[in-house]
Amino acid sequence: MTTSLRVWYGAGEASNALTLLLFALLARLLGVEPYGELVTIVASTAILGTLAEFGFHTLLARTVARNPGTAWTELQAALRRQIWIGPPMLAVLYAYMQWADLSANSYLAGMLVGMSVWCKSLKESLRGVSRGLSRFDLEAVFLWTERLGLLVLSVAAVALGGGLTAIGGVFLTVRALDLLAFFVVVRRSFDRSSEHPASVRWLAAWPFAMSNLLLMMYYQVDVTMLAVLSTSREAGLYGAIYRFVDALQVIPRLVMVVAFPAMATAWATDHARFRHTLFRLQRVLLAIGIPVLLAVFLWSEPLLVLVFGREFSGGAAALRLVVVGNVFAFQSLLLAQAMQASAHERSLAALLPATVLFNVVLNAILIPGRGARGAAEATALTWPPPAEARLS
Repeated sequence: MTTSLRVWYGAGEASNALTLLLFALLARLLGVEPYGELVTIVASTAILGTLAEFGFHTLLARTVARNPGTAWTELQAALRRQIWIGPPMLAVLYAYMQWADLSANSYLAGMLVGMSVWCKSLKESLRGVSRGLSRFDLEAVFLWTERLGLLVLSVAAVALGGGLTAIGGVFLTVRALDLLAFFVVVRRSFDRSSEHPASVRWLAAWPFAMSNLLLMMYYQVDVTMLAVLSTSREAGLYGAIYRFVDALQVIPRLVMVVAFPAMATAWATDHARFRHTLFRLQRVLLAIGIPVLLAVFLWSEPLLVLVFGREFSGGAAALRLVVVGNVFAFQSLLLAQAMQASAHERSLAALLPATVLFNVVLNAILIPGRGARGAAEATALTWPPPAEARLS
């Protein structure tokens, strides 16, 4: 059963290739500096979008895995709360764009992308319920519809002469329609007869929200800081690097996410089985991850040129640094998921602030003089301490 589920989850994660292709084509069509503004908007909205998710998708996956009959009730409770986070999220986004001194033409694009991320944050709760019920097939379908729609329509919009605003309009349209379709399918597919009171609450979700937000800040704050402390060109180079990082993160997700519902159940009934499963997943992750990371490290420049174009070859050294950091990142992400599955989300939330603060300070020191390479150095230097702390 787990193999079948992993195949479905893998099919959904394979759609990340569409995201990589989308940003590669946009980089070639826009050029480094406009692309830098786009990735700055995407990075800032990703951080704010994680706040809008408020950890409900992770809480839903664990709660529904343990009590499948409450899926619809729990989902409604989560969505009602998430809706209220959108407006303040957009206000913070607007303030950030002013602080980062983005071009005036980017403001409308940023707000459109921000609204699309609000839709995406609601979709994450639908995905969380689907995972809790082991409906990875349903999740996979709507990952492909969203990412394929973004790829085709965004590239078409730019090829026809549109700019960042056109891309923002496409993002909002595709994600809003995809959310609506996913919600309709979920409503028709899941049992809605349960009268069990919802356990999803702000207080229950906040440790997940905090840890997920801090993890996202770790991955994206360097891009947002590059826009302020360096140039759009450096942000564009680092944005290309991040696309490879995002693709690499499929490996720990593929290993862990399918096992998450079973591990959440195992923790409640059999701690020994939980620990055995975690140890086995760690070995699998090493066996799969090390060869892939080594290949990207050795062929960093050819890969950047192949995917993004010769204009982005200057990011090769930074990409190699980020790959080294991901050796530790893979294990840290696996352990973070295990802590959430085993009801240790509060401990995880307490571990992460120091890591993120250290990363922000390093970025503030290294970016002004070293640009994208400085951001990559900060990333590579930040992972080892938390990884070792969690392994112990």
